[in-house]
Amino acid sequence: MEILKILFAVPHYSFNIQGAIRPLLKDLSKGLSERGHKADVISLYIDEFWYPQWKKETFFDEGVKVTRLPSINPVPLRKGEKSNVLNFINCGAIPSPGFRRIVKEYDILNFFDMIDLTFPFFSLFLKVPKIHCCITLTEQFTFYMKHPLWRYVLSKTSDYYLTSTKHSLGLLHQLGIPEDKSDYLYHGVNTELFKPSEIERGKNTILFLSRIEPRKGLNILVEAMSLVKNPSILLIAGQAADDEYFKIVMKKAERENEKGFHKIEYIGIPSDEEKIKLFQSVSLFVLPSIFEDYGIVNLEALACETPVISTKVGGVPEVVRDGENGYVVNPGNVKDLAYAIDKLLENEDLRRQMGKKGREIVIKDFSWKKILDRLEVIYHNLISKRRV
Repeated sequence: MEILKILFAVPHYSFNIQGAIRPLLKDLSKGLSERGHKADVISLYIDEFWYPQWKKETFFDEGVKVTRLPSINPVPLRKGEKSNVLNFINCGAIPSPGFRRIVKEYDILNFFDMIDLTFPFFSLFLKVPKIHCCITLTEQFTFYMKHPLWRYVLSKTSDYYLTSTKHSLGLLHQLGIPEDKSDYLYHGVNTELFKPSEIERGKNTILFLSRIEPRKGLNILVEAMSLVKNPSILLIAGQAADDEYFKIVMKKAERENEKGFHKIEYIGIPSDEEKIKLFQSVSLFVLPSIFEDYGIVNLEALACETPVISTKVGGVPEVVRDGENGYVVNPGNVKDLAYAIDKLLENEDLRRQMGKKGREIVIKDFSWKKILDRLEVIYHNLISKRRV
């Protein structure tokens, strides 16, 4: 296949915010580079308050070239808030004119994320083939439904659209994106890194690892622990994205700890290496999301042969297949969540069986090789259509 130059454009590339986007971009860029392509990342220079800065920075993140571009917000209201004019089209800033010059050096412009349309909008008249990976569509869907102009801008700024699950593809069609211009493409996981080990798993150890915010449902898990019949250790890991929510949840955890039956412990934000070891060493992983696309951490746990309990939201059931590699329960249902936890804690053979099945499913449907094979075909098809 023809060697391509691909530019991933994402609103915000941050080391301070835990989430799936930065790891996904790194894995995609590295995977494409290993196949001989040039794959770089561009973002706006935005501070932790989502406030544009007129600065430029280029650096390498584990071999991936990342450029943060100067940007401005002409009529800012408050820190982290878009101006009335820019919010009208869901843009957080105006990028520097250098952005257009950079884009012209690439064969494909690949937008990433739905939270902001700055790069799609300001690329409107550039002739390079454009594809939009609609990450975070599930959480942004309601906002797009309320804003017709957002939907219009979205529909006019790319040649092709990808969602990360079949479920979110249906949502994309509801936003007016035609079926013949869209498809779903699962995210992958590096099964050479995320794999089982010889580490002995801790007895009755449960792991929650994610950004700690209301939509991830950690409060539901802590409440469910009061109904779990098997004495357990719940390890909570991840960035506290909502300080007030985090304090409330940890107070609930303290009250549960005072009973002396379970132990609930917050262990901070693990490094990449520590995260893998956590998945390898616990009995099961729980992500009780209120809403979710599918949760890349579910894939990472399954790749380590750790069974998963999650919820019937978004595309999660496409990954966590009820009764095969774990269980899915209704979101917010404390009793069902506690029952599923006990069912797995009480049956080591079932945990082992589901863990092995989970890794098999990940290798079959979510390997980076399979995903990159499809992505290359999509890229080349877009370029071919442009040339005709």
